Amino acid sequence: LGRYIYAQYPLAKDMLFQILLMALVVSSSVAESDKPHTASPATGHHPEELKLSQHATGRRGRAFRGAVLAAQPVEPAGGNPSPNGKEAPIDQEDTGSTTGGNQFLTRIASQLLFGLLYYLLIVSKYPDLKDTEPTAPALELQKENEVMALCKVSGRNCLLSWCCSGPRAAHTFHSVGELSYWPSLFLMSVVPCCTLWFMNARTDLNEKLGGQRRSFCMSCLCSCCCSCCVIAQDAEALDLTMGVQTGLCGVYENVV
Repeated sequence: LGRYIYAQYPLAKDMLFQILLMALVVSSSVAESDKPHTASPATGHHPEELKLSQHATGRRGRAFRGAVLAAQPVEPAGGNPSPNGKEAPIDQEDTGSTTGGNQFLTRIASQLLFGLLYYLLIVSKYPDLKDTEPTAPALELQKENEVMALCKVSGRNCLLSWCCSGPRAAHTFHSVGELSYWPSLFLMSVVPCCTLWFMNARTDLNEKLGGQRRSFCMSCLCSCCCSCCVIAQDAEALDLTMGVQTGLCGVYENVV
């Protein structure tokens, strides 16, 4: 019968061998568990105590290795370890302040350089206001608020007021006689809003151009929020009073 089974089912022999092997393993493990636990003749300790001791030793070893690894300094991505084993953080505030400082210095330098060219081409050829009375068009322009007056300003004065606010405002202060060109240019390059606020609220600039002196709050609001509009309105009123046109490269007579 066994030969017939092996001939008909070739895998039956292997399956039978595996079943017998598993039965031997199970029976040996059951017999081992039934034996009483005795102390080890070599160490004098109970087997359960040996297992617990080995487990505790393993945990201490792992804790020691973790402490050693934690004490090692951390190397940053650049390859240079930082002091105290900690990665040096990147100070975002220092980076932002450096960038802002560079932009501020660049603006001052550009305003001063263009201011020198502007003085040679325009301011040196522009007539002084002195005692000249404002004309009717200048009076009408000064009656408008700064934003609405921008619609009546020439394209040249608009371009100069928006792109070169420092030299254009210094030109007006100088020609009216309130402040010389070079101090005005420096102040308008460093503290433009404060300078514009002071000139409109604490001097006779607007009155000489046909307008009225601005109040403290109104002048501060216009100087901080719409400084280019204020500069353009005063520049156009000055041109209308003097009867000339400020060009991009010179001064021209106002042809009516």
